[in-house]
Amino acid sequence: MPGTTTNYGLRYPVGTDAPNVATDIQNLATDVDSKVPAVPIGASLDWDYAAASIPSWALLQYGQAVSRTTYAALAALASAASYPHGSGDGSTTFNIADKRGRVAAGKDDMGGTAANRITAAISGTAGTVLGAAVGTEGVTLATAQIPSHSHTGATGTFSADHSHSGTSGGRSAAHTHALNALTYAFGSDTQWSDYNGVNHFINNNAGMGTESADHSHGTTTGGSSANHTHGISAEGGGGAHLNMSPTIIVNKIVRAL
Repeated sequence: MPGTTTNYGLRYPVGTDAPNVATDIQNLATDVDSKVPAVPIGASLDWDYAAASIPSWALLQYGQAVSRTTYAALAALASAASYPHGSGDGSTTFNIADKRGRVAAGKDDMGGTAANRITAAISGTAGTVLGAAVGTEGVTLATAQIPSHSHTGATGTFSADHSHSGTSGGRSAAHTHALNALTYAFGSDTQWSDYNGVNHFINNNAGMGTESADHSHGTTTGGSSANHTHGISAEGGGGAHLNMSPTIIVNKIVRAL
């Protein structure tokens, strides 16, 4: 009977066992893979350094299609999960996750009960769907998403009824103009006789008193102003606002071999 290690139960040959090097090494390798804490196939990790320096057992995660034969163990995991990141060409390839510019969130119904922290009603995508991608870098608010508020400003209205003072037209009072009596009858003078036969002369250039003709003077009377409005200026440009939490950029890798 082979011996086993205390912590992880790794099998190893004991002195009484017949030599079987190939089998013993295979058993040890199998036990290490299954029992020693390590990165299992399918595990995703952050890689803080250059993409060209990733381990030989890892692949960058940018949504690419990879061989089902070369990465058979990873392909089996993808198949068992109904190819959550894409089934490739449907026969020889499958897709791994596209984690470019994305952070990962725990599946909303892990353990069988949904936490309802990522829902289709709010985010547009259900957090219970393995491989679902949701979220944007920026968001433009719709009117319905803006908090209720009001704007103040003066609206247009009629002015109060009022009047303006002014002088209206009319006849002038009756009056006379003085005339100079003349005792000669020539030039531009006119002769006329009164009832007593006395001759009188008046100068045609002199004015006689009388009433002025009926007339008016223009003036503006009071009244309401025309109905009108005053504009209230709008604010805001309708642009998107930042929707990112504090973030650090890294490479994302998955163990594939």
